[in-house]
Amino acid sequence: MKMTSAFYRSSARRSDAAGKQACSTARCVFYRTGVALLLLFSFFNTPYAASGQSDSASQLPEYMKYQWDSVPVIHALSDAESKMGTVVIKEKRIIEYRYDKPGEVAMYVTEHKIIRVNWPDAIEENNTVYISMSDVSDVVSLKARSISPEGRVVPLNPANIRDVDNYSNMGPYKIFAIDGMEAGGEAEFIYTLREPFKLTNSEYIKGKTLIKNYEFDIYSPKDLVFKAKSYNGFPEMQTDTTLAGRNRLFAKAKDITGRKTEEFSAGDASQMRMEYKFTYNARLNPKRELYTYDDFSAKMFELIDQTATKKDRKTADEFTDTLGLGKLTSDSAKICKIERTIKKLVSVDENASGNKYLSPADMIKDKVTNELGIIKLYYLVFEAAGIGNEIVATTDRFEKAFDPDFESWAYLQKFMFYFPSTGAYLAPTEPLSHYGYPPSGWICQKGLFIHPVALEKNNTGAGEIKDIGCNDWRKSMSNVYADMAFDRDMSVTRVNYRETMTGYEINEYAQASLFASLSDDDRQEFITNFLKAVFPDAKPLSDTITGCGVNDKPATPFTIAATLNTGSLLERAGDEYIFKIGLVIGPQSELYRDSVRQSPIRIQYNHGYHRVLVLHIPQGYKVTNPEALKMDVSDKPDSTRTMEFRSAYSIAGDSIIAVIDEDYRQDSYPVAMYDEFRKVINASADFNKVVLFLDKK
Repeated sequence: MKMTSAFYRSSARRSDAAGKQACSTARCVFYRTGVALLLLFSFFNTPYAASGQSDSASQLPEYMKYQWDSVPVIHALSDAESKMGTVVIKEKRIIEYRYDKPGEVAMYVTEHKIIRVNWPDAIEENNTVYISMSDVSDVVSLKARSISPEGRVVPLNPANIRDVDNYSNMGPYKIFAIDGMEAGGEAEFIYTLREPFKLTNSEYIKGKTLIKNYEFDIYSPKDLVFKAKSYNGFPEMQTDTTLAGRNRLFAKAKDITGRKTEEFSAGDASQMRMEYKFTYNARLNPKRELYTYDDFSAKMFELIDQTATKKDRKTADEFTDTLGLGKLTSDSAKICKIERTIKKLVSVDENASGNKYLSPADMIKDKVTNELGIIKLYYLVFEAAGIGNEIVATTDRFEKAFDPDFESWAYLQKFMFYFPSTGAYLAPTEPLSHYGYPPSGWICQKGLFIHPVALEKNNTGAGEIKDIGCNDWRKSMSNVYADMAFDRDMSVTRVNYRETMTGYEINEYAQASLFASLSDDDRQEFITNFLKAVFPDAKPLSDTITGCGVNDKPATPFTIAATLNTGSLLERAGDEYIFKIGLVIGPQSELYRDSVRQSPIRIQYNHGYHRVLVLHIPQGYKVTNPEALKMDVSDKPDSTRTMEFRSAYSIAGDSIIAVIDEDYRQDSYPVAMYDEFRKVINASADFNKVVLFLDKK
């Protein structure tokens, strides 16, 4: 498989004692600013909202009761643990929901961690604590200390605490260093933050560091009931049936480690994770589950349909009339026209707020809106054009895959339109995706499909969980044709090279829609860098790009063609020449390291490669090892195979022609198929090493 850019993205929040990037090792909490959060906010201010009384007087907060040991001691480790660079002795997290005053609920987050550093190198990795301050309204308490191997305690120096407005583009952070750390000693910190009520949250355990004792608690008033679900080995949450006056969900575990992020895995979605959500208000109705998918579906249509005024619909009608859709004969053509026009005209700013961003007239005039606004605009335009659709809410499966069995709005974060008449999807918020090819992380899973239900004056929404199908691998291809010949003195290879990409392969290697706006110099720089990824010393003599013009349809294949000279493919060894034909397919991913696989295989999208390599053999020479071009590696020997690397050759006159096909027809494979997957991946890397020997006849 051709090496490309990083597959996975993370949208999470992190606080730990590692002096590296946040979210790197242990705990992450999920946050989202978009449609789902807007709906949560508006929906929470309904009769379903908490209406209990302040409980601060009747019960001491858990964060005040929980304290660290007044006299710390160095903890005993086993011989094996003493050889580890870092060991987390204890990690304790408490999420406590409390009525600060009648009808107002806040969330108090407490984290307590004790870290043993056995090696000097581990000190630098653990002597700085990073606390995200996003959504934090108050730091209730903050303490830290180091304990030397002899028991000497160095408390936190307040002068070490600093506030950073935007740390590494991740928002505000409070950062402090722990002085006095020594190899064989321990670092300890404990803090409590006050945050707004959150209806849903995610907790992660990441990294390979051993956690000897892990505890997690969720406390809430008796009338506010939460439920939780664990994934990928996260300790199972249990209900405390002994606690009076409050609810408690908890988990305890010993000697656990997070999972390492493996190549060709689901990234964050493969990590230990727990989801929890506010489910019932027992004071109002203990049997009525809150924040269901039915609620979300109805609220979505309330915001985009029921709030649409006559002016909104008139604006959509007039805008639609300007598109000339009557000249187009298919729904696909009309959808493409609508998408292309709106994405050129209106940008999406996730920080935009206010009613003006929900007005189609203002969107078109100001050329900007927010996530909900753009969904509303598309919805009204499709309505005006008479194009039936459903709104689909789902997740990025490389962050967390949609779970149809745990009804949480945390899974409703990515939004598409689905068109029953064509079977295709459109991502309205993503300017670089196009109809038929929404972001690949959003497909190949389930989602909530919301369709309109007619009322007397407008529509409401009804939701149904259905499959979001995978893409056809044959429509996301990278096709390479290379015609190669040597100069007279056999020192330079002249290559006529052409690579054509379709479907998701266009987005993977180059966003063709951007090329129309590039300067000539920037376009040339891109072409040169693209070619040098295959031929490091490439000297292009001529080149062209097609499929990137302003008038090209989004599905137009993207082609780069060039004639170039290279000296990197041919070597002389006495009277024999060695031609490195395997390098012409470009650098390949490899999985040579033999290790125990933990997580299932996940591929960003189904795709394939077809390569035709033509080598003109110089007069008076012959290829002595053409059989080196023959390979056939797959998971199955017959037509039911789901992945393969297959190469063959033929000889026509003075030319040898190699045809190589590689494809991955499924987006996922179980751990049990890892060996088959490795063999196919490594076959492409093995082909990189194939050389042809040219001897005189």
